[in-house]
Amino acid sequence: MKSGFWGFLMDSRNNNFQSRYNARCAELRAVLTLSKTEITDDGKGGTFNIRAGTDGPDCSATCDQSWCAVEKESFIDRYRRESQNENREVDASLARRLGLPTQYYNFKLKIEANPTTDSRTATVTFKTTYKTGTITVTQKPKPKKSTSNTNTNSTTATSTGTKKANQGNSNTNSTSSNGTVSSNNYSNYGSTDNSTSETELKRYLTNIEMVFVEGETFTMGSFSSKSSTNRAHCVTLKSYYIGKYEVTQGLWKAVMGKNPSQFQKSDDYPVDNISWDDCQEFIKKLNQKTGKRYRLPTEAEWEYAARGGKKNRGYKYSGGNTADYVAWYNTIGSHNVGEKYPNELGLYDMSGNVCEWCSDWYGDYSSIAQTNPKGPSIGNNRVLRGGSWYHNDTKCQVTERSCGFPSNKRGYYGMRLVLDK
Repeated sequence: MKSGFWGFLMDSRNNNFQSRYNARCAELRAVLTLSKTEITDDGKGGTFNIRAGTDGPDCSATCDQSWCAVEKESFIDRYRRESQNENREVDASLARRLGLPTQYYNFKLKIEANPTTDSRTATVTFKTTYKTGTITVTQKPKPKKSTSNTNTNSTTATSTGTKKANQGNSNTNSTSSNGTVSSNNYSNYGSTDNSTSETELKRYLTNIEMVFVEGETFTMGSFSSKSSTNRAHCVTLKSYYIGKYEVTQGLWKAVMGKNPSQFQKSDDYPVDNISWDDCQEFIKKLNQKTGKRYRLPTEAEWEYAARGGKKNRGYKYSGGNTADYVAWYNTIGSHNVGEKYPNELGLYDMSGNVCEWCSDWYGDYSSIAQTNPKGPSIGNNRVLRGGSWYHNDTKCQVTERSCGFPSNKRGYYGMRLVLDK
C-alpha cells in the first residue's frame, strides 16, 4: 500500500474512477415507463391521468404548449394513495435486476378546449436523471354546432327532459345502493349518462383493440391441484382475437347510455358492478352497432390468453411471477386499464383489477383431452377469472377459478371481449 503524496494521488484516482463507474452503471440501468404514449382529445378538453415508473428518486414533466398543462401529484396526495395501498412497496434490488421501475409517480394532464377549427398537437416530456420519455397529445378541432334552429330547439327540449329523467334515476340508484360502496363517495353511482356525442360514440366503437391469439394445444389447470375443479388436462383451441384491455366505462356508456360502475373516476376505468346477464345485453347491442360478433371468452380461451398463448413462459400471474408488477390487488377500488405491465401477448390486467366473466357454466374439469371446450351444458354459476382489486394475490393467479350467479353484481365484476377469427 502506497503512502504519502503518491498514495493520496492513487486513492483519488481510484475514488474518481469508482464514482464514474457507479454513475455509468446507473445510467445504463435507468428505467422510465409511461402508462400512455399517445393521447387523443375530441376538442372538448379534459383531464388525463398518466403514471410514470422510474428507478430513481424523482421524475418531472413539462409540456411545450400553453393549452396543455401537466401537474405532478402533491406530497399529500401521494401520501394518501400510498396509505390506501395503491402503490405497493417493491423489491428494489430485484426490480433493478429485471430492469423494472422501483417507484411510480402520478401526473394529471389538463387540456383546454380547442377554440379553433384546426387540429393541434403538443409534446409532454418526462425526465429523470438519465432518461427522457415523451407523450404526443393530439387535439381535434372544435366540435361543430348545429345550424338548424328547429334541430337545436328539439335537441334542447330532449336534453332537458333527459336531464330530469336522469335526476330521477340518480336518486333512485343512490337510495338502492347495495351497501358495498356508499353513494356519498360515488355521486355518479348507477347514473344515466346520455352526454356522449355521436363523434365520441363512433370513436369508442371503432377503437376496440383486439389481440390475435394463435391456437394450439396447452395444459389447462394446475398440476399441484388434487381437486376435480382445477386438475390439469389437455385442451386444444382454435385461433381467436381477445380484447387488449378490459371493457372500459367509456365503451359501456357509448353502447348502453349509462354507467353502472361503483368506481366512476375515469372513462379508462374498467366497467364494474355488472352481472353476466348484463354482459349479454351489452354484447347484443354492441354487435348491432358494429355489425361484428363479439362474445365473452370461454374459460379455456381466457386461461390460454392469460398464460401468454404460444409465448407462454410459465408465469404464476399473467405477465410475471411478481403480482405487484402485473396486477392491481388488495387495493381500494379499481384503476385505469393498462397501467401495469402486459403479459407475453400484450394483454393488460388479465390478473387483478376486476374479475372477468366467462361464458361457461362453472363445473368440474374434464379428465380427458378436449377441443374448444365450452364448459358444462347446465349449472347454477357462471365462471369468473383473474381476481381483482378486492382479492389477495393468490386469487390473481392464472389457474385460479371463481364463479357467481348470472344475476350477481359486484364492484369487482367486469368483462373482456372475444372475436372469432
